[in-house]
Amino acid sequence: MMLDRPWKPDAVLRMLAGVMLGWSLGILVGAVLGQWLHPEAPHTIRFYHFVITTVSLHGVTLVLAHQLLRQHQVCWRDLIGWAGPGLGRALGLALAAGLFMTLGALLLNKGSAWVLEQVRLEPTEQPTVKLLQLTVGWGQRLAFGLGAIVLAPVVEEILFRGVVFGFLRQVFRGSVAYWASALAFAAIHMNLLTFVPLVFIGLVLAWVYERTGRLVAAMLTHALFNAVNFTLLSFQHELTQWLELWRDRI
Repeated sequence: MMLDRPWKPDAVLRMLAGVMLGWSLGILVGAVLGQWLHPEAPHTIRFYHFVITTVSLHGVTLVLAHQLLRQHQVCWRDLIGWAGPGLGRALGLALAAGLFMTLGALLLNKGSAWVLEQVRLEPTEQPTVKLLQLTVGWGQRLAFGLGAIVLAPVVEEILFRGVVFGFLRQVFRGSVAYWASALAFAAIHMNLLTFVPLVFIGLVLAWVYERTGRLVAAMLTHALFNAVNFTLLSFQHELTQWLELWRDRI
């Protein structure tokens, strides 16, 4: 099982350093680009900034992950675990965990918002969420959808569960690997409102990976969660109208 195969510490550290460097350069390029675009188009600026930072983080992660696998003589199929007996059972568990994780994260998000209000801090959504709520064009919505439902679950699970959690699991005993990888996963999103829900999500995804031994299961759980949130954010007006119409008919 890939989860039990050891990662070389120096190779993992080089990969993580490269990921952080690529992400930082993406943020810098996005900020510079924002100075060149017309200020009367803030949504366009934010969208291009989203594309640049997403490509820099996820693209660099995939390239460095490929190098890491070559150093360990591991193929992508073994890392992701999309073949072999028990795949159907693992995916079924992933779907069930996705539903549980979605409900739990929504409740924790509401609780986090209430706590922030009690300490006189304004609950602020992630910049990506704000941008998606303001996006009207279908081209940009499609880009967001592909990024959220396909790219992010694949790349983030490779990085945080496949590499970070897997490496910490071979170094530390007990729950350290769970909590450390979940805290890192939440911290990289840089949002106070969603920090606790994201820690919870990180814990569930690590459990799915360890329980099934298949990274593809954690990817599916992650994708289901993102798909639900993307649908709610993208079609909240249409969903509200549909619910009101349904309520009037009852």
